[in-house]
Amino acid sequence: MSVQFFYCKTRYKLQQSDRHKKWIIYCVKKLGFSIRQINIVFISATNLKLLNKQFLKRNYDTDIITFDNSHCRILDIELYISPATVKYNAKQFKSTFSNEMQRVIIHGILHCCGYNDNSVKNIKRMRNAETYFINRFK
Repeated sequence: MSVQFFYCKTRYKLQQSDRHKKWIIYCVKKLGFSIRQINIVFISATNLKLLNKQFLKRNYDTDIITFDNSHCRILDIELYISPATVKYNAKQFKSTFSNEMQRVIIHGILHCCGYNDNSVKNIKRMRNAETYFINRFK
C-alpha cells in the first residue's frame, strides 16, 4: 500500500503531507476499497492542459486529471493536479486553498471509487461525499 506525492515543474509543496496520506487511507477504507498505489502528481496548469488534450481530447484547463488502473476494489491510480488552477478555483468559490486542494484530491479518488458527476443527482452525491470526507480531515 503506497500513497506518494510528486512535484513536477511546480514550486508547490503540499503542507502536512503525512496527515494527507493518513486522511487518504482513511477515506479509501471508509469507501470500502484498499490501496495498491496512489500517486498524486502536482504539475503546472500548462502541462495539465496538455495531458487533458492528449489523453482526454479536451482542449481546456482543468484542476485534476485521474488515471485509474484499479481492479477489484484495489485502487491503483494517478492524480495529476495543477496547484495554480486549484488556487484560482479557491478564489472563485470563495474557499481556502487548503480546502479546495482537499476537495480536488477526494474528488479524484471518488471518481475511482465509482462516483460520477454526470447528472444533477450524481453531482449532489459527489459534493456530499467530498464535504463528508473533507470534514474528516479537520
